[in-house]
Amino acid sequence: MAGKLWSGRLPGQLDPGFEAFSCSLPADLHLFEHDLKASMAHVRALGRAQMISATDAQALEGALQDLLQAGVDAFPWTDQDEDLHTAIERVVVERVGEAGLRLHTGRSRNDQVATASHLYAHQAGQELAGEALEFAQAALTQAQAAGDQIIVGMTHLQPAQPVLLAHHLLAYAWMASRDAERFLTAAARSRHSSPLGAGALAGTGFDLDVGQCALEMGFAAPYANSIDAVSDRDYLAELTFACALATSHLSRLAEELILWSHPAFGRVRLADQFVTGSSMMPQKRNPDSAELVRAKSGSVIGDLVGVLSLLKGLPLAYMRDLQEDKPPLYHAVETTKNSLRIMTGALQTATFMPAAPAYGDLSLATELADHLVRAGMPFRQAHAIVGQLSATAEELGGNFSRLTRAEFSQASSLFGEHLEVVLDPKQAIARHHSVGGSAPQAVRAQIERLESVLQSLRQALVS
Repeated sequence: MAGKLWSGRLPGQLDPGFEAFSCSLPADLHLFEHDLKASMAHVRALGRAQMISATDAQALEGALQDLLQAGVDAFPWTDQDEDLHTAIERVVVERVGEAGLRLHTGRSRNDQVATASHLYAHQAGQELAGEALEFAQAALTQAQAAGDQIIVGMTHLQPAQPVLLAHHLLAYAWMASRDAERFLTAAARSRHSSPLGAGALAGTGFDLDVGQCALEMGFAAPYANSIDAVSDRDYLAELTFACALATSHLSRLAEELILWSHPAFGRVRLADQFVTGSSMMPQKRNPDSAELVRAKSGSVIGDLVGVLSLLKGLPLAYMRDLQEDKPPLYHAVETTKNSLRIMTGALQTATFMPAAPAYGDLSLATELADHLVRAGMPFRQAHAIVGQLSATAEELGGNFSRLTRAEFSQASSLFGEHLEVVLDPKQAIARHHSVGGSAPQAVRAQIERLESVLQSLRQALVS
């Protein structure tokens, strides 16, 4: 098999620079096994339609199966190979002779690459869902180990209200559970409709059972519209979006681990295997694992922008621009996998050192206001009174315990005998027992609910 697939129409040689510029082979190695599996399904469809003999069908499928078993590393690539699809066809022709020239009957590289891309996206989505579940479990395990340890929760990076450390960590576990669900959804959507049989854009001109072919590859059905089949990249954009959002979640945790590992916070110590030192300063323990995850999130967001920017201006049906949809996808998938694995390890081995708020901490201001509301005062009035008390406490050293009972009574006669209970962080947390709240019993219920959600997602992954 000599020359390009289209050399009958354009026998001249391509400009060497343009040929190198247009080559997609290095990127499309990710599709190697998926292209082979789709080609085997196509061969069986050709055989059922008697477009090729049973002997040729057996020889072709055998050659494709041999390549699949040998793997991409053993494939005999050459510098003349234009892309993955032509390289595979070349080797098949070399091994089985004339039968290999019949392999491409009834299909185009347009539906061929789309089918392989669908299969790749399905596998990638499942693998990413598994990694997200591992990370969610790491966060859940740390939350369970934290027990009833209290920290000062923050908004605007300022002290806000007491919460359980477990409650804080569980927020990341819930994010990861949603990431896993999104990856599973993206994987399922990738296997909803099969493009094989759509040809270049108009469908195949042969009597191929594309429905049976779709089922053999695990698809629900063929695309209802052949033009849509070869031009649709929604499933790739959705998978890339899921990657971008997952890495954004990881970046938020990375930011907190970076801050919390600073002595000024002193909330966490990352294990030695996830920090680096300095070439100059002997004392340094730099949280580089978290810093790199935070940085790489931006590149995955860029991948999503790249995919969407590529798609936004393309007329139907297929254009060569779509060759460039996969490098950002591959990068997003691999970066997200690695980021999930790194953050799972960093979280599993981290040592949390929560600093519980002291009795009368200013983070209890909302509790004081709520206490007045329970006694009958309008909240806005209570808010103003406690705001003034907060300012006075801050002037005296930054704690409500610095204020006398007389000062509280002067601010409002509704501050009664139970003031000590209101200023106790443990008692404050116990009052937040609504669903999703930070009270110990609410957090224990949340853990049980999360365990059930993760188990359901694991079952969905294996099914």
